[in-house]
Amino acid sequence: MNDYSKITALYSRLSVRDEDRDGGESSSIQNQKKFLESHVRQLKLTNIWHYIDDDESGRFFDRSR
Repeated sequence: MNDYSKITALYSRLSVRDEDRDGGESSSIQNQKKFLESHVRQLKLTNIWHYIDDDESGRFFDRSR
């Protein structure tokens, strides 16, 4: 039975521009998402939500959403 009132939040972060980017997400972010999602699926966690800080500085709280 799935409890969709709970989420599995996955957070990926990259604070510098990635040279291996083709207009979308950086390859580092893509790899982080795959790794984290694989891990939580092994734990049989569901309702996975990805939160991403790609090319955002951790120094400032005023960030794009």
